[in-house]
Amino acid sequence: MRCGDAAVRPETISVILATYDAPAALRASLESFARQTDRGFEAVVADDGSTAETGELLAALAPRLPFPLRRAWQEDSGFRLARARNLAIARARGDYAVFVDGDCLVLPDFIAWHRRLARPGHFVSGKRSWLRAGTSARWLARPRGRGRWLLEVRGAFRRRLRRARLFVRQRMRQGAERKQGGHRAGEPPPNGRAALGAAGFRVAAALVHGAGL
Repeated sequence: MRCGDAAVRPETISVILATYDAPAALRASLESFARQTDRGFEAVVADDGSTAETGELLAALAPRLPFPLRRAWQEDSGFRLARARNLAIARARGDYAVFVDGDCLVLPDFIAWHRRLARPGHFVSGKRSWLRAGTSARWLARPRGRGRWLLEVRGAFRRRLRRARLFVRQRMRQGAERKQGGHRAGEPPPNGRAALGAAGFRVAAALVHGAGL
């Protein structure tokens, strides 16, 4: 991020979407980005050698999307995702990069949350929740712009969030019990690990609740 003060937010966010021969999923992902409440971003597809179908899809979608869309393509010579991402970064024009797989759906405030959490010299590691194969198949088979996909995605997030909260509470209780009972040989010392886990969870929970897969 090219900004010197922690209070400054990036002007433009570059979303780097990794893909390989999955045009239907990529289309669904890009359409979820079209619903963002924060429109100050661009998308660069890091294509690790997809066939012409993906290029044709992007050419058709680009004029209709409410954000700039570009593609960084390389020849299919095996799994070279890291190189594809580097090519996409070279084409990016933003101040801050967000990396997403091209089969991920994001909720409408995904970009807004990343802008809010952005700090110079830091990175944010978010969470994603897997949808069941049947849910994914139903969503991809539906006419574009219809269906209850947002409710389905929110439901998956809420289930994951409940499990994460239970895990954090359990870890914090264990940490408190070790602190009260003193450190015994063979046990991990009560060095604040539970507190660090809780702090990390707050960032992750913010992204899970308000961002996307």
